[in-house]
Amino acid sequence: MLEELGIGEEWEDEAERQNTIGREANQTGDNYVLVTVILTSALFFAGISTVLDSEKVRYGLLGLAGALFVGATVVMLTFPIE
Repeated sequence: MLEELGIGEEWEDEAERQNTIGREANQTGDNYVLVTVILTSALFFAGISTVLDSEKVRYGLLGLAGALFVGATVVMLTFPIE
């Protein structure tokens, strides 16, 4: 009976380790999705700036798009690759 209790505790410890690994992988996936959304926003702002008449607004949106692109790229380079 005590042996079965020990095996059960080992399985519980292994389940907790696997759960932790799964949560970390889930967070990594969420981070990549967030960076993808930010990069998509950068493309949107860059694209919409081409149809605007005002130069100030056009350059402002291009600057915003550039900042989003650079920021998202820097953040993405810090993510683990597995």
